[in-house]
Amino acid sequence: MARFEMLVPDLGLSDEPMRVTVWLAKKGSWVDHDEPVLEITAGGVVVDLPAPVSGVLVEKRVAEDDLVTPACLVAIFETGTSA
Repeated sequence: MARFEMLVPDLGLSDEPMRVTVWLAKKGSWVDHDEPVLEITAGGVVVDLPAPVSGVLVEKRVAEDDLVTPACLVAIFETGTSA
């Protein structure tokens, strides 16, 4: 099974750290590619971050209300395919 790291993209909305508002997917759940899994607030704008791959959300690296920056590791997915 392949593992895939989800990083916060550079949204270009603010120089300030972004706040994790809410997790939309639960650990252990299957998510489809581009399905929203995490909501963050950046510069007063709420943004849904989509799953970068279809797979199981096996690890959350940040909690709700945490501050994150671009390239911060927020989640790990297991795709179920060989690397």
